[in-house]
Amino acid sequence: MVEYNPREGEIKVDDTTEEEIWKLKKALDVLFSMLQRGNNLADIQRVANRLASQVQYPFTPHIVEEEE
Repeated sequence: MVEYNPREGEIKVDDTTEEEIWKLKKALDVLFSMLQRGNNLADIQRVANRLASQVQYPFTPHIVEEEE
């Protein structure tokens, strides 16, 4: 996970845990299997939104680009 604190001006990087990697692999497996089976796009979208909340996507909500 990557976090940015504008007050400190530094980016914090945490290693991805094994549990997070497993969740991502499982989510991708579900989506790829739905694509291979030819599921309806609306169904794939619904499942993708549910999986995104489970893996806490987007991963970098705190990164803000500074203007100089």
